[in-house]
Amino acid sequence: GKMDDHQVQEVVRKSECGGKRLIEGKFISHKKRAAVQGRDIVRWRLVGMEFNDSERSDCFAATPGIAVARILLSQAATMRSRAGHHRCVIAVHDARVAFFQASMDEEMYLIPPAEVCDSSQCWILHKALYGARRASKLWQKHWQKVLEENQYESAVTDASLYHLPAPNDEDDGVDVGVHGDDFFFT
Repeated sequence: GKMDDHQVQEVVRKSECGGKRLIEGKFISHKKRAAVQGRDIVRWRLVGMEFNDSERSDCFAATPGIAVARILLSQAATMRSRAGHHRCVIAVHDARVAFFQASMDEEMYLIPPAEVCDSSQCWILHKALYGARRASKLWQKHWQKVLEENQYESAVTDASLYHLPAPNDEDDGVDVGVHGDDFFFT
């Protein structure tokens, strides 16, 4: 499955988890209408159940303000490139299994549901998992690193707004706003 494809976890003996950061996991279902077949489908997701039991300042992930949406829409509707071309393009991209892209930066173990593995085993997490308190922050660090490695520049006013300068003087480049696992390009 997708967890194996992204090397999210590794099975270890439960005796190795003693005294370590340990959370429980459970399956949740989500029903949605399939666009192609026009019928309901059910998707299952394994989530960690890490609860807020202490104050942590390392869990915050930026959420763009309404100003980011206004900037991107305004640019798409009104801006023209230096060559005079109208910039009327907005592309939306949803990152699939977003948290599985983000590597863990602390040691965390998960007790998976009984349907998944033997009761003498647990998992060490190598990637962020839905339900872990730091998952959103780790995902944000991941996409920021990817954008910056690809020459995108962060806006001074908002950590979720980036700009890629054009390679020539005939265009204004590309702007991207990020909200969770959704990317909005103009």
